[in-house]
Amino acid sequence: MTDSKTCSRCKQILPRTDFGKHTKTLDGLYSQCLPCHRLARADYRKRQAANIKIQQRDNYERNREKRIADATARVYANMDRHKKYNAISKRRNREAVAANTRRRNARLRNNGIFAISKKELKSLSQQPCFYCGATERLTVDHVIAIARGGRDSIGNLVSACKSCNSQKRELTIMEWRKKREGR
Repeated sequence: MTDSKTCSRCKQILPRTDFGKHTKTLDGLYSQCLPCHRLARADYRKRQAANIKIQQRDNYERNREKRIADATARVYANMDRHKKYNAISKRRNREAVAANTRRRNARLRNNGIFAISKKELKSLSQQPCFYCGATERLTVDHVIAIARGGRDSIGNLVSACKSCNSQKRELTIMEWRKKREGR
């Protein structure tokens, strides 16, 4: 058995290690080298994108319950690993997680969702607390809470320190100030 093989696409003579394994051929290798094989697969996926999507959707629908059960079983079997991964992911993507939470809450309450750019959020996070002027532990707060019908838009967002934001909760500014003065 030789240590080289000719690629059927680029016609280069390459070592056998440059070919992927394929059990249904006589020599156990693809006829194309790995780079050519990847290009051929990418071309096929590009040409057949619509058909592939339909096949994937049909396959998912046929096996939906089994897939969900398998995924759930994998999560529960590796719960510690999933919790660790999710915690790391949330720490790395704090802004995205917060934005997703705001959008989800607004969508659930049918309050309306507006695109908020990273630039707008960054400028918001550089401002002091809207309520007390603090510059540490800043978060984003909805002036009119989503629970009260407020929208998730830049016009309804202000910078607030963690303590002011958690004290204000879903109250309006006037209700919150009265509550603070009443203490």
